[in-house]
Amino acid sequence: MRGLQLEAPRRDKTDVTVQRLRKLIDDTGLARQDIADEIGCDVSTITKHYNGTRNITTDFIVMYAKYFKVSTDYLLGMTDAKTTDKDRRYITDVTGLSEGAVAELEFMKNYVYTFIDTENSDSLQSVMNRFIDSGSFQNLVVAMTEYQKEVSEQHDYLTDYYKRNQGDLGYSDEAGKRDKRMKLALFDVQESAKDHIKKELREKLDTIEDMTRKIGDAEVARMAGEQ
Repeated sequence: MRGLQLEAPRRDKTDVTVQRLRKLIDDTGLARQDIADEIGCDVSTITKHYNGTRNITTDFIVMYAKYFKVSTDYLLGMTDAKTTDKDRRYITDVTGLSEGAVAELEFMKNYVYTFIDTENSDSLQSVMNRFIDSGSFQNLVVAMTEYQKEVSEQHDYLTDYYKRNQGDLGYSDEAGKRDKRMKLALFDVQESAKDHIKKELREKLDTIEDMTRKIGDAEVARMAGEQ
Protein backbone atom coordinates (compact mmCIF):
# COMPACT_ATOMS: atom_id res chain seq x y z
CA MET A 1 0.00 0.00 0.00
CA ARG A 2 2.92 2.33 0.72
CA GLY A 3 3.92 1.93 -2.90
CA LEU A 4 0.78 3.66 -4.11
CA GLN A 5 1.69 6.76 -6.08
CA LEU A 6 -0.61 9.70 -5.56
CA GLU A 7 -1.02 12.15 -8.38
CA ALA A 8 -0.78 15.70 -7.08
CA PRO A 9 -3.80 17.92 -7.78
CA ARG A 10 -3.37 20.05 -10.90
CA ARG A 11 -3.71 23.57 -9.63
CA ASP A 12 -2.14 26.94 -10.15
CA LYS A 13 0.29 26.73 -7.24
CA THR A 14 0.66 30.51 -6.96
CA ASP A 15 -3.08 31.10 -6.59
CA VAL A 16 -3.46 28.19 -4.17
CA THR A 17 -0.59 29.38 -1.99
CA VAL A 18 -2.05 32.89 -1.77
CA GLN A 19 -5.51 31.53 -0.95
CA ARG A 20 -4.18 29.20 1.75
CA LEU A 21 -1.92 31.81 3.30
CA ARG A 22 -4.83 34.24 3.36
CA LYS A 23 -7.07 31.65 5.02
CA LEU A 24 -4.44 30.80 7.64
CA ILE A 25 -4.05 34.46 8.54
CA ASP A 26 -7.81 35.06 8.59
CA ASP A 27 -8.63 31.90 10.57
CA THR A 28 -6.05 32.59 13.25
CA GLY A 29 -7.00 36.26 13.50
CA LEU A 30 -3.35 37.19 13.90
CA ALA A 31 -2.16 40.70 13.12
CA ARG A 32 0.16 40.87 10.14
CA GLN A 33 2.60 42.95 12.14
CA ASP A 34 2.84 40.19 14.76
CA ILE A 35 3.54 37.63 12.03
CA ALA A 36 6.15 39.91 10.47
CA ASP A 37 7.90 40.41 13.81
CA GLU A 38 7.93 36.67 14.46
CA ILE A 39 9.34 35.56 11.10
CA GLY A 40 11.57 38.62 10.68
CA CYS A 41 10.29 40.55 7.68
CA ASP A 42 8.55 43.80 6.83
CA VAL A 43 4.78 43.82 7.32
CA SER A 44 4.33 45.24 3.82
CA THR A 45 5.75 42.00 2.42
CA ILE A 46 3.13 39.95 4.19
CA THR A 47 0.42 42.34 2.96
CA LYS A 48 1.63 41.89 -0.62
CA HIS A 49 1.69 38.11 -0.19
CA TYR A 50 -1.81 38.25 1.31
CA ASN A 51 -3.14 40.31 -1.60
CA GLY A 52 -1.30 38.24 -4.21
CA THR A 53 0.62 41.24 -5.58
CA ARG A 54 4.03 39.73 -4.81
CA ASN A 55 5.31 36.23 -5.48
CA ILE A 56 5.85 34.10 -2.40
CA THR A 57 9.36 32.71 -2.59
CA THR A 58 10.43 29.29 -1.35
CA ASP A 59 12.06 30.85 1.71
CA PHE A 60 8.81 32.51 2.74
CA ILE A 61 6.80 29.35 2.11
CA VAL A 62 9.09 27.54 4.56
CA MET A 63 8.82 30.37 7.10
CA TYR A 64 5.03 30.51 6.83
CA ALA A 65 4.78 26.73 7.14
CA LYS A 66 6.86 26.74 10.33
CA TYR A 67 4.98 29.70 11.79
CA PHE A 68 1.50 28.28 11.16
CA LYS A 69 2.64 24.68 11.88
CA VAL A 70 1.49 23.34 8.51
CA SER A 71 3.33 21.46 5.80
CA THR A 72 4.92 23.25 2.87
CA ASP A 73 3.04 20.84 0.61
CA TYR A 74 -0.23 22.18 2.03
CA LEU A 75 0.76 25.77 1.20
CA LEU A 76 1.81 24.68 -2.29
CA GLY A 77 -1.50 22.90 -2.91
CA MET A 78 0.08 19.45 -3.11
CA THR A 79 -2.20 18.13 -0.38
CA ASP A 80 -5.31 19.22 1.49
CA ALA A 81 -3.85 18.00 4.78
CA LYS A 82 -2.24 20.71 6.90
CA THR A 83 -0.47 18.25 9.18
CA THR A 84 3.28 17.78 9.04
CA ASP A 85 2.84 14.18 10.23
CA LYS A 86 3.60 12.09 7.14
CA ASP A 87 1.53 9.08 8.23
CA ARG A 88 -1.57 11.18 8.93
CA ARG A 89 -1.11 13.03 5.69
CA TYR A 90 -0.82 9.75 3.77
CA ILE A 91 -4.02 8.42 5.35
CA THR A 92 -5.84 11.68 4.61
CA ASP A 93 -4.68 11.80 0.99
CA VAL A 94 -5.48 8.13 0.29
CA THR A 95 -8.85 7.90 2.05
CA GLY A 96 -10.16 11.43 1.60
CA LEU A 97 -10.93 11.58 5.32
CA SER A 98 -10.39 14.90 7.03
CA GLU A 99 -7.58 15.34 9.53
CA GLY A 100 -10.21 15.60 12.24
CA ALA A 101 -11.74 12.27 11.23
CA VAL A 102 -8.32 10.57 11.19
CA ALA A 103 -7.50 12.03 14.60
CA GLU A 104 -10.84 10.74 15.96
CA LEU A 105 -10.14 7.22 14.69
CA GLU A 106 -6.69 7.36 16.25
CA PHE A 107 -8.19 8.53 19.56
CA MET A 108 -10.69 5.68 19.50
CA LYS A 109 -7.94 3.16 18.79
CA ASN A 110 -5.67 4.41 21.58
CA TYR A 111 -8.20 5.27 24.25
CA VAL A 112 -11.84 4.36 23.62
CA TYR A 113 -11.11 0.71 22.77
CA THR A 114 -9.55 0.20 26.20
CA PHE A 115 -12.91 0.69 27.89
CA ILE A 116 -14.72 -1.98 25.87
CA ASP A 117 -15.63 -5.24 27.62
CA THR A 118 -13.77 -7.60 25.30
CA GLU A 119 -14.60 -10.67 27.41
CA ASN A 120 -18.24 -10.61 26.32
CA SER A 121 -17.99 -8.86 22.98
CA ASP A 122 -15.69 -8.28 20.05
CA SER A 123 -13.40 -5.29 20.31
CA LEU A 124 -14.79 -2.03 18.99
CA GLN A 125 -11.99 -2.02 16.44
CA SER A 126 -13.11 -5.39 15.07
CA VAL A 127 -16.73 -4.25 14.88
CA MET A 128 -15.72 -1.11 12.98
CA ASN A 129 -13.49 -3.02 10.60
CA ARG A 130 -16.23 -5.49 9.72
CA PHE A 131 -18.71 -2.65 9.28
CA ILE A 132 -16.45 -0.72 6.92
CA ASP A 133 -15.63 -3.91 4.99
CA SER A 134 -19.31 -4.74 4.55
CA GLY A 135 -21.62 -3.64 1.76
CA SER A 136 -23.89 -2.25 4.46
CA PHE A 137 -21.40 0.54 5.14
CA GLN A 138 -21.52 1.69 1.54
CA ASN A 139 -25.31 1.51 1.52
CA LEU A 140 -25.51 3.55 4.71
CA VAL A 141 -23.20 6.25 3.39
CA VAL A 142 -25.19 6.50 0.15
CA ALA A 143 -28.47 6.64 2.10
CA MET A 144 -27.13 9.33 4.42
CA THR A 145 -25.91 11.36 1.45
CA GLU A 146 -29.32 11.12 -0.21
CA TYR A 147 -31.06 12.14 3.02
CA GLN A 148 -28.74 15.11 3.42
CA LYS A 149 -29.54 16.18 -0.15
CA GLU A 150 -33.29 15.95 0.44
CA VAL A 151 -33.05 17.94 3.69
CA SER A 152 -30.97 20.65 2.00
CA GLU A 153 -33.35 20.91 -0.93
CA GLN A 154 -36.39 21.11 1.37
CA HIS A 155 -34.65 23.76 3.46
CA ASP A 156 -33.81 25.88 0.42
CA TYR A 157 -37.28 25.45 -1.08
CA LEU A 158 -39.17 26.41 2.08
CA THR A 159 -36.87 29.35 2.77
CA ASP A 160 -37.44 30.68 -0.74
CA TYR A 161 -41.18 29.90 -0.59
CA TYR A 162 -41.58 31.85 2.64
CA LYS A 163 -39.71 34.86 1.26
CA ARG A 164 -41.82 34.92 -1.91
CA ASN A 165 -45.18 34.36 -0.23
CA GLN A 166 -45.02 36.03 3.16
CA GLY A 167 -48.37 37.72 2.69
CA ASP A 168 -50.12 34.70 1.20
CA LEU A 169 -48.81 31.55 2.82
CA GLY A 170 -50.70 28.34 2.24
CA TYR A 171 -50.21 24.62 1.73
CA SER A 172 -47.62 23.85 -0.90
CA ASP A 173 -47.98 20.63 -2.88
CA GLU A 174 -44.31 20.83 -3.78
CA ALA A 175 -43.30 21.12 -0.11
CA GLY A 176 -45.48 18.11 0.67
CA LYS A 177 -43.82 16.04 -2.05
CA ARG A 178 -40.38 17.06 -0.86
CA ASP A 179 -41.30 16.20 2.72
CA LYS A 180 -42.31 12.68 1.65
CA ARG A 181 -39.03 12.22 -0.22
CA MET A 182 -37.15 13.43 2.84
CA LYS A 183 -38.95 10.94 5.10
CA LEU A 184 -38.35 8.09 2.66
CA ALA A 185 -34.67 8.96 2.53
CA LEU A 186 -34.51 8.91 6.35
CA PHE A 187 -36.27 5.53 6.33
CA ASP A 188 -33.57 4.20 3.99
CA VAL A 189 -30.88 5.41 6.42
CA GLN A 190 -32.56 3.61 9.31
CA GLU A 191 -33.09 0.43 7.30
CA SER A 192 -29.46 0.40 6.14
CA ALA A 193 -28.27 0.61 9.74
CA LYS A 194 -30.69 -2.09 10.91
CA ASP A 195 -29.73 -4.32 7.97
CA HIS A 196 -26.10 -4.29 9.04
CA ILE A 197 -26.94 -4.97 12.68
CA LYS A 198 -29.09 -7.95 11.68
CA LYS A 199 -26.36 -9.35 9.45
CA GLU A 200 -23.67 -8.77 12.08
CA LEU A 201 -25.62 -10.56 14.83
CA ARG A 202 -27.74 -12.96 12.76
CA GLU A 203 -26.14 -16.16 14.10
CA LYS A 204 -26.48 -15.11 17.74
CA LEU A 205 -29.98 -13.72 17.20
CA ASP A 206 -31.05 -17.00 15.58
CA THR A 207 -29.63 -18.94 18.55
CA ILE A 208 -31.43 -16.66 21.02
CA GLU A 209 -34.69 -17.14 19.15
CA ASP A 210 -34.21 -20.91 19.01
CA MET A 211 -33.30 -21.21 22.70
CA THR A 212 -36.19 -18.94 23.73
CA ARG A 213 -38.61 -21.13 21.79
CA LYS A 214 -37.22 -24.33 23.32
CA ILE A 215 -37.38 -22.90 26.84
CA GLY A 216 -40.96 -21.81 26.22
CA ASP A 217 -41.93 -25.23 24.89
CA ALA A 218 -40.30 -26.92 27.88
CA GLU A 219 -42.16 -24.65 30.26
CA VAL A 220 -45.47 -25.39 28.57
CA ALA A 221 -44.74 -29.15 28.77
CA ARG A 222 -43.83 -28.86 32.45
CA MET A 223 -47.02 -26.98 33.26
CA ALA A 224 -49.08 -29.54 31.30
CA GLY A 225 -47.43 -32.38 33.25
CA GLU A 226 -48.25 -30.77 36.60
CA GLN A 227 -51.92 -30.65 35.66
